[in-house]
Amino acid sequence: MTVVNAKHALKAEQSGADALLVTGHEAAAHGGAVTSLVLVPAIRQVTKLPIIAAGGFGTGGGVVAALALGADGVAMGTRWAASKESPVHANTKELIVEKEVEDTIYSKNFDSIPCRVMTTPNSKKIMSKPFNPVRAMWRAYLAAREMNKPLLGILKDVFKMGLEQTLTVTFYGAAVLQIKKATIEGNHSQGVQLIGQVQGLVQDVPTVHELTQRVMQEVHEALASINQLSDHGAGQGAIAPEKISRIA
Repeated sequence: MTVVNAKHALKAEQSGADALLVTGHEAAAHGGAVTSLVLVPAIRQVTKLPIIAAGGFGTGGGVVAALALGADGVAMGTRWAASKESPVHANTKELIVEKEVEDTIYSKNFDSIPCRVMTTPNSKKIMSKPFNPVRAMWRAYLAAREMNKPLLGILKDVFKMGLEQTLTVTFYGAAVLQIKKATIEGNHSQGVQLIGQVQGLVQDVPTVHELTQRVMQEVHEALASINQLSDHGAGQGAIAPEKISRIA
């Protein structure tokens, strides 16, 4: 279950969750207000459930850092999105490689929930306008038209769920269509791409096998550097690279 704070983590544990996807502020889409560096150990203090750390992880060094913070594994959504086997459109993969870590926008104006997206002219325009009923209905109308759903269907939903809930759902539904345009169609003049700050660490589009091998090599290199700094060197206090294998 995805969580962004300790309160969510405890509720997830009480509801029977098997593991937690702890999503920091750096992550694509709906990361929380706290960065992974603080969020992961904060949630580790309140639960013994397995923790998968997400948000800001795209290298082997990040894997080592996440495990040191108390995670049991990592999720690298943005990094793996820019792999050859990824279903993400080639245009979008090229943009990921081009963008820097600063080239994201974090705002609730996209789908009514705080969300991180790639900075483009279209996303800047969309994120500059706050959520409101008129805008929600207009985006719902555009989404319904694209899906060939009659406006009457939207009006029926309003009466079933209530105006406020319907507006939120339709606003989110319209956002999903814009995500599809960017992610699947590679259309960034109309679409919006959910992306993490780690996009700035992505320099190429390798195969999944190549990327996995690279990350594991980076894990070995990071551990070697840490062990060199250790008073015990490669002795009793050293960390064995073969123990690091949990990459999502």
